[in-house]
Amino acid sequence: MNRKTEKEVRRSFADATPNNLETIRSDCPARATATRTTSTSSVRGWKWATCAMAIVLVAALVCTGVVLGVGGKQTAVAATVTLDVNPSVEIKLDKTQRVVDVTALNSDGVAIIGDMKFNGCTLDVAVYALIGSMVTQGYFSMSNSVLVSVDSDSQSMYDELVGYVTEKVTVTLHDRQVQASVLSQWIQDNDVAKDISRTYGISVGKAQLITKILNNAAEGAYNAEQLAKLSVNDLNLILESLNLDDDVLTHSGEQASQSNYIGRDAAIAAALAFLDPSLTESDVERISCKMDFEGGVMVYEIEFVYNGWEYEIEVNARNGVIFKHEYEREHHIPNSDKGELTEEQIREIIYEMLNIPQNDRKWIQIGYDPEDKEYFAKFNYNDTYYEIEFDLSGKILSFESTPNPDSGGWEVDSDRKTEEEIKRLAFDSVNVPEQDRASIFVKCEFDGEYEVEFLYGATKYELKFYANGTLKYICEENVQVPPELKPGSQTSNDDIIQAVLEQIKNIYGNIDVGIVFDLNVEPDTENGRAVFEVEFKYRDGGKVYEVECDLDAFTLEILRCTREIED
Repeated sequence: MNRKTEKEVRRSFADATPNNLETIRSDCPARATATRTTSTSSVRGWKWATCAMAIVLVAALVCTGVVLGVGGKQTAVAATVTLDVNPSVEIKLDKTQRVVDVTALNSDGVAIIGDMKFNGCTLDVAVYALIGSMVTQGYFSMSNSVLVSVDSDSQSMYDELVGYVTEKVTVTLHDRQVQASVLSQWIQDNDVAKDISRTYGISVGKAQLITKILNNAAEGAYNAEQLAKLSVNDLNLILESLNLDDDVLTHSGEQASQSNYIGRDAAIAAALAFLDPSLTESDVERISCKMDFEGGVMVYEIEFVYNGWEYEIEVNARNGVIFKHEYEREHHIPNSDKGELTEEQIREIIYEMLNIPQNDRKWIQIGYDPEDKEYFAKFNYNDTYYEIEFDLSGKILSFESTPNPDSGGWEVDSDRKTEEEIKRLAFDSVNVPEQDRASIFVKCEFDGEYEVEFLYGATKYELKFYANGTLKYICEENVQVPPELKPGSQTSNDDIIQAVLEQIKNIYGNIDVGIVFDLNVEPDTENGRAVFEVEFKYRDGGKVYEVECDLDAFTLEILRCTREIED
């Protein structure tokens, strides 16, 4: 390593930028803090005049090969530091923390490194040059997030390196008017992360970040393939919505930038206008807004209470289009500090009061009367019909039991609606025209409450009704529909199974519809696309085959199909 060259590199930075390192250090949060700041991230306009010469000089000195290797010797690698933005670069260090090699992990990383040679230089020079190159090539124009991943067998070396690199990244970006949001992590021995890294061609550090999201989000909320395509800034936004806090992944600096998206205020305005153009934030209660990822796009998830209903509306973060909205009746939230019981605790009181054996305990619907602030339950059990009212502490206010010899055991809420009545209520609730209703496939289930699902036009609907027919919940989700498709053109189960058998005959041979049994068809969505999930069995040559297919809900084209021999 040419010491004189390295001094010149550092002096170029000192001459080109204010001597404010100590001030910047004092402004930076302690690296051990895992709690996210609440200030809004902002990427300020760049002032290139003060730092352009520094970047040019670094590029001239390093890229022309003045910073040379160490005579071709094979140097042992003691630790590896990976920088992920969208470019991914890997810095290998020896035990003295000098650079052994810098490697690009994707095509953007190749462009960032260019012809620069880092062998033998110090870590801070490498970080200055790499982050500076990312700035000049525009990777921080709509982003402020950097992922720093350290792979080291030594806890002490990890602690030292992660703090040092985080500070250098923060200072370098600060001097270029970018308020950094730095995620840092210690690479763990994680087979899942390694598989994701190999499969999608991303760094192990980014893959480990993705596994953390998958492990902490609701089941099925994300998949690795979609997350692997996102930038570190978008992953950072998702992490903020999950409110993760642990000792492996830490965060310092600002919140992730939303400069690439419409922003909180515009998203809330779009959500409220969708419900009622005259609505403002002051008209609703308990409003919240966070970023999320669904159906392959970044969305703002907005929740609020209005007129006794709880709303959740998802807005496309780039264009403000409503992606999904759902609402349900506002529920009383028990306050344990006041000695109030939950619905589940009220059920337990009923089970114990009636000496119902553990293996015979069924789900009982518990209602809440907001005016009288009372719980109530109506159900049949062992030839008896019960109506019981409780106050919020679980005290019985009224108890009525009536012999009902025809009840046949358990029957929750005897005044419930029929399935056909519920379907009609569902269509009425979302204004489906009468002439379209007969052609729509409807899934309807009852488990104390009715759950109704169907596809109509460009929307998947999910509704819930109490057993007596009172509407509890509606969810509407946009799905992809061919432009020529007319609303209400979905087909029956017979049409669906015929379409499947016709498409698979070239693979599995002709299958007569008469030998098909255990047919199950359910509407669903995959990545914003409406599908039918079809399962059935058939016998052939003394064997039973089980077939599972996903069909486009509107064209009935098979998207995926598997067949297995049943044991």
